[in-house]
Amino acid sequence: MYICPNCGGRLKFDIATQDMVCESCNSRFDPYGVHEEAEAEVGEYMDMVVYSCPQCGGEIYANEQTAASFCSYCGASTVLSERIDKKLRPKGIIPFQIGKQQCKEIYKKRIKKAIFAPNSLKKEGFLEEFRGIYMPYYVYTLSYETDITVETKVDNSNSRYYIYDYYLTQGHVSGWFDGFSADASSTFPDSISETIAPYMVENIREFTPAFLTGFYADNTDLSPEDYEEKMYKDCGESSYNLLSTELSSTSHNINESFDSVSAKFKPEIDDVKLTMFPVWFLTYRSKGRVSYATVNAESGRVQADIPISGVKYLLFSILLALPIFVLLNLFLVMKPSPLLFIVCLISGILLFIYNSDLNSVSIKENKEDDLGYMISKYKDSTDEYVANNPTEFAKLMQNRAYTANKFTTDEARKQAKKVIKKSKDSGNSQVAMYLFSMLIVYFVIRFFTDLNGMYGIMPIVAGIFEFIAIIKTSKKVKEGRRLGYIFVSLALIASGIIMILNPVYDYIYYTAAVFLVITTFIMITDIFYNFNLLSSRPIVMHTYKGGDHRG
Repeated sequence: MYICPNCGGRLKFDIATQDMVCESCNSRFDPYGVHEEAEAEVGEYMDMVVYSCPQCGGEIYANEQTAASFCSYCGASTVLSERIDKKLRPKGIIPFQIGKQQCKEIYKKRIKKAIFAPNSLKKEGFLEEFRGIYMPYYVYTLSYETDITVETKVDNSNSRYYIYDYYLTQGHVSGWFDGFSADASSTFPDSISETIAPYMVENIREFTPAFLTGFYADNTDLSPEDYEEKMYKDCGESSYNLLSTELSSTSHNINESFDSVSAKFKPEIDDVKLTMFPVWFLTYRSKGRVSYATVNAESGRVQADIPISGVKYLLFSILLALPIFVLLNLFLVMKPSPLLFIVCLISGILLFIYNSDLNSVSIKENKEDDLGYMISKYKDSTDEYVANNPTEFAKLMQNRAYTANKFTTDEARKQAKKVIKKSKDSGNSQVAMYLFSMLIVYFVIRFFTDLNGMYGIMPIVAGIFEFIAIIKTSKKVKEGRRLGYIFVSLALIASGIIMILNPVYDYIYYTAAVFLVITTFIMITDIFYNFNLLSSRPIVMHTYKGGDHRG
């Protein structure tokens, strides 16, 4: 604890003045001019009070003892256990620029737009749970100086001819990049860190523990080497864009692939600094899952997981549907066959949306979009494990974390490359098959029928393809609901058959349309459920390894 030299009171960092302020006599001091009693010298490590959650294992630390009564990661209301431990001393820090009250006002503006959000997310008492946490980031400095040769193209076409001139453009290029950053904690989801970014690296100050007073800090469990591949590719991407802009000013356009050109710069990492960035963090726990609201405490950018209230959504849907129903009945008369086709069209569109949502749930539930988590989970795996489980490592490579050449054994590299090629070929073949089938349906209807009822082939094809696609997606999802798509797929196929048979009795069309509407309503409830899954996160049991620095 920092003690006031004037009265012996407790010093705390004040966001408004960026000074250390005494709680008793209001004396102000420069953060670099005050020291704790035990802070004899500046070393690589520093003593911190580490708070651990007994339920999920998540950890945060502070430079003084506080009443930590809830976990920011799983939202559990529990007394966190504490211990004294040594933590790696950061080299830089951006102090909090936005206070808690301002943070609450920013969040209120965001949540005000979410008309379907639960009322519990808007209560003042809930907003008091915002906790100031410093999140660890690695800030990289990269540079390169090399000769490169790039194929370029100049368009000299006129009104009569297409004329292109090709050149091998050579030059000496150099670049220096400071401020590429990546969060150093696997517990901090990438979807959050990327949304609330950027932080202004010019505002980074030399670290002193005084800035942590009154706040918490997240653990560092990833090492700088874990993000090297990503930094090289990010630097190559920035360099490619700069080079492309420069060449376009001379009417030259790059005529090579992005990967080919970006790999020619060959940047090197000159420096890496562990830096603390400020975040206001709020946790909402419901039904065994958590939602986060975070505010960038420098710029005020907001990221919020906002679930939907089922009651509000249902009431709004009823109020919207009633006048539409009345208007359609008053002014629109539709025959049974076109009515069934329109219902099939709407259900088919919702089925595509359902499949997309379910695929997003799969990615989020398996944390495939969280690069830090994936690295932390798999970075210590052996080459034998890579060879036997290539799918997981293909996800890493597609997330720009690793390249296939990072694996040391030939077998591991071959397996990982096969998975990437297979996944690309599979996706392309599915799309091609679907388009080819729809073309066949179109030409059959256009040239070989009188159009009566033959449009029923379309809902049949859509129902079969979506049924197969969603089954494949469902195998990867543990939480998402799947009941609705089965009924809708079967209803689409049945409706298509009815349209082809073209029965004379109208009640058959109406019965099929009603059945399809009921099954579509069931699927809409599944979409609603899946949306709330996407607006929350599974509670992760945290284990710290790899880059965690413990004395």
